[in-house]
Amino acid sequence: MNNESYLIVIFLLMILSTYLLLRLISQAKKIDGQIVVKENEDGKKVFSLELNRSPDEIENMKQITFKVANQENEEYEDFE
Repeated sequence: MNNESYLIVIFLLMILSTYLLLRLISQAKKIDGQIVVKENEDGKKVFSLELNRSPDEIENMKQITFKVANQENEEYEDFE
């Protein structure tokens, strides 16, 4: 292969990696809410649902995505 062929391959790989990165970023933002797990004072686990969209929007959707997060670790997102 000559230098021109290498440049074309590198260029195509750059385009593909950029596309995959942008797709990954856009999918990460599509979380509609989270199920938060925490322990109350009695030691019982409490599961609460926090929405990242308005309930009116969610009501009309066919599919929604929630993640499970512990309020005390880095997985928790404050949607406010």
